[in-house]
Amino acid sequence: MAILSDVTCTVKVGSTALDVAEDAVTLTFDEGNSPWMTATAVVVRPADATLALLEPVAKSTIVLTFNVAGVPLALSFQVIDWGFSPDEDRVALALASSEYTLQTYAPPSNINYNTTDQGSLRGLCQKVLTKAMGKTTTVTVGSGADVALPTTRDVTNYIPGGSFETSTGLWTGIGATVTLVTGWKQFGSYSLKITPNSSSTQSWASVVVPVAAGGTYTLSAYVRVQAVQTGTPQSSARTFQAVATFQDGTAVSNVIIGRSDQAPNTGFTTTRVSMTFTVPQNATSVAVRLVNGASNFADNSIYVDGVLLVEGNGKDTNGTVMDYFDGDVTDTALYRYDWTGDAGLSTATRTALGADEDSLLWTAGTTADEFLRPVVEAAGFRLFQNETGAWLLANADYAVPGDVALRAGSNLYEGSETTSVQAEDVDGFPLNADSVIVKYSWTDYLGNERSAVDVAAPTGSTRPYVLEKDGTPFPGKGQAAYLLKRLQARTRLIETTGRPDWSARPGMGATVVLPNRPLATGYVEALTFDYATRTMALSTKGLVTTPSSAWSQLAAGVAWSASPVGGSWAAETV
Repeated sequence: MAILSDVTCTVKVGSTALDVAEDAVTLTFDEGNSPWMTATAVVVRPADATLALLEPVAKSTIVLTFNVAGVPLALSFQVIDWGFSPDEDRVALALASSEYTLQTYAPPSNINYNTTDQGSLRGLCQKVLTKAMGKTTTVTVGSGADVALPTTRDVTNYIPGGSFETSTGLWTGIGATVTLVTGWKQFGSYSLKITPNSSSTQSWASVVVPVAAGGTYTLSAYVRVQAVQTGTPQSSARTFQAVATFQDGTAVSNVIIGRSDQAPNTGFTTTRVSMTFTVPQNATSVAVRLVNGASNFADNSIYVDGVLLVEGNGKDTNGTVMDYFDGDVTDTALYRYDWTGDAGLSTATRTALGADEDSLLWTAGTTADEFLRPVVEAAGFRLFQNETGAWLLANADYAVPGDVALRAGSNLYEGSETTSVQAEDVDGFPLNADSVIVKYSWTDYLGNERSAVDVAAPTGSTRPYVLEKDGTPFPGKGQAAYLLKRLQARTRLIETTGRPDWSARPGMGATVVLPNRPLATGYVEALTFDYATRTMALSTKGLVTTPSSAWSQLAAGVAWSASPVGGSWAAETV
């Protein structure tokens, strides 16, 4: 460890050295803060040209260099606050690493990452940082493994019983017989067989669907051709149609408002076909037709299964074609599936349980930090830029090699210990909350008011920390659990001032012995080096007390065998 006289400090803007007043420089590393690295400096007022470079709008790079026993530690900052004292002719600077840019940059227009970046938290962070920083930026996973970010959306399948597992249901055959069969199926045990029953090629199965005027919908289904259709099928054979009904007085008319591509007339072939249509405002009803389009010249049957009708373009949040679903689909961690009425005979819903798709929509005017932080924390990580300029994603397992020891009578000048159900840490988090409730509220891309709640509450918890996240889309469950882990590590707080150890960093092990208190071990959470006083302020997390009776606290040269006669190791404190 360097002695105090071995440390020097310089402050430069560009190539110009600034005259530091009375060594007034502090440097802070704090894993509970964003930015992770900040500093302050008070300098003698320089020439006007240099003084202009120190204003925040100049966006100058300020370099603090601490020379510790001949080893330089050069750190880059930007000025975030500037204050001039005419009486003292001094300029006070508040400095932060470029991580501060995340709190100021906001895009001028929306950026949707749903279709490109659901597969990687690291990839999303890199794109957001690159956009905010204006240059290619790399993120390293410092602990844990990269995770996917699947987003979800509530959807209704407006086809009653689209897998045909119960009966033909509400489907009606026109020029055709409709039956349930097991010979081929895409889902479940049955499919719908449509067999022409006349010499006319006007043969289809039809059902009225509960769509809304003005709405846009996409229908998809699987068509199976077992035997090639023969005779002279019509041009719309093996397609789907959306047919709107209009009524003007007593006059009723039907108009085709949507047509799918045609499934090929190839034996033993299954094809998923689809169509998108918009319902006219004056339509009185809409029906879906599954068109066979052949006559009873031969066995010209076709088979249909997995009929899905959803609002929108038929694509999921990641841009892929939406999978078929109904109320019989098994629930997952992301979705719950239900029938809206009788099983197999009604429409079905897919209810989102995971992150809302708006959580990956970076909206205009929202800062990079406001957009990214909920997503990162819900995944159980934090994102920060360390003293080397590297960007890291770190989960709760993150640790830095090394240990910092402060002991009364040695390198510890003063210290305090706090355990309270009322006290708060410097970042506003309570020291002794035992559960977390995060409430999200936002307006989705359709203009609907939405809300969701994420809860991390162990059995018996009584002191919740409630966090209101207005204007933040639900990023999925996980942020409450992340915050609870952070709070649990702070139930006891030891703050110390001592001789500086310039190699110390947050995430290292910490050992602290206060006067009249047992040894406590944990981790370093924050450090502030004060160059003027040559001291280091340190705060801890995850503290564990080691009683004086513990084996590890026996005096040097004292053996286990020195335990009292008749005692046992089991009676000792481990």
